[in-house]
Amino acid sequence: MTTTTPKILLTGAIGYVGGTVLHYILASSHPALKDTTISVPIRDLADIDFITEISGQHDIINADTGFHPHSAKAMVRGLARCKESTNKEVWMIHTSGCSNISDKLPTGQAFPDREWDDAKAEKIYEFEKTEDERELYSQRTSELAVLDTGIGVGVNAGMFQSAGFMIPIMMQYVLTKGYGFALGDSTGVIDHVHVSDLVELYVLCLLNILEHGGKEVPMGERGILFPALGRVRMKDTAQGCLDVAFAAGVLPKADCPQTKQVRVVDLTEAATTTAGNSVVAGVGWGSHRKTKGTVAKERLGWVPTKCERAWQKDLEDELKFALEGKRGVTIDGCIAEENGSLKK
Repeated sequence: MTTTTPKILLTGAIGYVGGTVLHYILASSHPALKDTTISVPIRDLADIDFITEISGQHDIINADTGFHPHSAKAMVRGLARCKESTNKEVWMIHTSGCSNISDKLPTGQAFPDREWDDAKAEKIYEFEKTEDERELYSQRTSELAVLDTGIGVGVNAGMFQSAGFMIPIMMQYVLTKGYGFALGDSTGVIDHVHVSDLVELYVLCLLNILEHGGKEVPMGERGILFPALGRVRMKDTAQGCLDVAFAAGVLPKADCPQTKQVRVVDLTEAATTTAGNSVVAGVGWGSHRKTKGTVAKERLGWVPTKCERAWQKDLEDELKFALEGKRGVTIDGCIAEENGSLKK
């Protein structure tokens, strides 16, 4: 247990997951969470010098830099400076995404039955290393940067693989076009978790770090957690968005199809939802990303409580937020690329 007040740097606090994490921490009555100092940066994550400096003043970081390898590395290096100057153990909890371990549809080989279990995280790590050597993908590169840099400089690093953009982006597409879309053979699939269950797991990790030095929190090559609860095809996500829009009377519109349609589109059209990035579109909408979350339940006592009704309610909520202008969600700001390519 730490002997001085823990200092937490919470990035992404104005976002969906980060904001919910902040709310849970502030609303918690747990003594270990009450005895913390939380900093919430609002500066551009591209400001590497600032990120390194501010990270060096904290001993725990919760990061949302899924597509920004350079700032992720800067955070880990800043934490290493904190460890060197204070001789305290430091931690980084990083948010990533399951597209890192997907197959390569619609242009590559499919593995529709492959399922990744976080109890065998070393195999996931090795797969990602091999894939990233073959083809850089900024979110995966960022994840590996956190793990590898953490191992190199002695920072405890682990991460959640989740996805939070897909429903808002599809909902916006449906409301604009009047129909949904599916990519490739329409079998693309992903696992999902309700944000409140996800944040409960963040808090469990944080409490384990504060009270037990992170004894049960996996790190390094084993530092991957899948907070998976349900599974859905991307085609069914589009259908769900259509269902709630039609049920609410928002669709059909005069200039749109008068029946519910999920159209099969090509990669170029799918990429209009991912800032023109065809790689992100391919893995996001057309690939198979089946995961099994074992570690959080067995080691941290995570007990998710939301069920399929919560998934349906989320679709209804996203429609409401979109109509109220509260979901200006784009992926543009999350894809960190330099002239179309990433440099390690």
